[in-house]
Amino acid sequence: MTEPNETNAVIERVKQIIDNDVRPYIEMDGGTIEFIRYDENIVYVRLAGACGACPSSTLTLKGGVERAIRRRIPEVRSVEMDGLHTPAASGASELTMIQL
Repeated sequence: MTEPNETNAVIERVKQIIDNDVRPYIEMDGGTIEFIRYDENIVYVRLAGACGACPSSTLTLKGGVERAIRRRIPEVRSVEMDGLHTPAASGASELTMIQL
């Protein structure tokens, strides 16, 4: 089991990566990302704006966000969406690939 201080350190590192490295790319396509929680080595986030309704949001999440976080924080096993996906809306933005 992860100690509370270790968990807090991981959460702070995840938030920094999201704020400094991930969010700017997501915002370029009209979306946003929010850290929700860290539980059992899984990071939960919420994608909103254009990303919340984009049919490619899962690819953005796994191919960009998860890769960026796991590369820097190996103890993170996965990055998942918090809650249910919203249905895809017409005119959704294309996939954002994050190269870090």
